[in-house]
Amino acid sequence: MHYFVATVDILGAFVQADMDDKVVHLRLHGNFVEELVQTASILYRKYIQVMKVLPLLYLKLHKSLYGTLRADNLFWKRLSSQLHVVFRF
Repeated sequence: MHYFVATVDILGAFVQADMDDKVVHLRLHGNFVEELVQTASILYRKYIQVMKVLPLLYLKLHKSLYGTLRADNLFWKRLSSQLHVVFRF
C-alpha cells in the first residue's frame, strides 16, 4: 500500500485564527516595551507599568500568536472547518 503525502507552508497561518472564548494575556517587558513606546508612544505609553524599574506591558490577544499554546489548535480548527465546507471532508 502506497500513500501520497504533501506538505504546505501557509504564511501567517497562526495569526489568521481568531482567539476563542478563552482569554490569553501576553506580558511584554524590557527593551521590547521601550521599542513599542518609541514606535507609537501615544498608543502604548498610558498602558506601561513599572515593576522594579522594568517596564511592563500586558496585552489581550484577539488573534492567535505563534508560540502560544493555543495557536496550533486554533489554526487547525479553522483550517479543518474550511476544508470540510469546501471539500466536504
